[in-house]
Amino acid sequence: MSESYVYVACTCFRDGLTTEPPVPRSKIVFDKYGNVMQRRSETPEDDSRKLWKWRRKHACAHRYMRIVEEIWSAPHWREGGEAGALIASGRFPHLALVLDRSEVCSRATILAYPELAALALSELDELHRISPQGTTRIVLDEDGNTVIRPVDYAHLPSPGFSSLNDVYENREPDIRWDSSEEKLNQLIEVGFDGTEFIIRNHPGHEEILRSSALRQQADLSDLIRWSIWEYARVTFEDTNSGMRVTGYTQGIRRGGYNVTIGQMERQAFPGRVTATEVPRVWTDDIWALSGIRSFLAASILTGNPLVGYHSNSSLGFEQ
Repeated sequence: MSESYVYVACTCFRDGLTTEPPVPRSKIVFDKYGNVMQRRSETPEDDSRKLWKWRRKHACAHRYMRIVEEIWSAPHWREGGEAGALIASGRFPHLALVLDRSEVCSRATILAYPELAALALSELDELHRISPQGTTRIVLDEDGNTVIRPVDYAHLPSPGFSSLNDVYENREPDIRWDSSEEKLNQLIEVGFDGTEFIIRNHPGHEEILRSSALRQQADLSDLIRWSIWEYARVTFEDTNSGMRVTGYTQGIRRGGYNVTIGQMERQAFPGRVTATEVPRVWTDDIWALSGIRSFLAASILTGNPLVGYHSNSSLGFEQ
């Protein structure tokens, strides 16, 4: 499956924070998006295989040497209720420009240089300031960073179990993929009741773990590929009792969107997660706006542009 992505390249090579590259440093250059490339290479496929592998997993703490990279796009953002109408009115022109650019990119496209990102972020802050609207729940990692916001797509938190990752009722495995009945029987759902995490089996929906704080560990080498979706084998541990549950799920990932086939290895699984209730604002009604803050902030922090691309047409490099 192909998806729309955005990313900001990290500055680890520039800052001397990488491991030793597999090619001489004199042969390394940056493309216009801030990616580390090999001199005279025009596409990632022209790079040496060693450099590609190093950049992907071994160069620094960031996968693909990107400080942030997530599935993201902003289709139909003008239809996002009062927030969409306000942005489209001309009151927030820089934020509107970034959203508009994201709608049309296929090959790698610069959505914002750091200067535009700073203006758009300032407008996003102003939009938040003028738009109080009830409460919602968010998921935080152990450093207090937002993993998923918002959990509730209504004005108030939904009572009872609210799923964080859908598991579909059709249990017929796609014969094109290795999805054995044994593994399908180990599918689990992750969700909320209030601000407690609930893990239950599927399809029985029986609760098997309840916790206010979870630690998760994903094995991305053990996957179920079912229909167009991909599930990893994940172990959840209640950090208070030590009780553990293991099964196949899409886990608690940054962004919270469903993962299609071929995309699971790109996902970021924070280790320890908790949930809290926070004020809900108009911008939560536009899915694209609920995640854009981290992208804009990363561009400002690194001095690299915010880049969008569609994985069917590009890998996000200069071509």
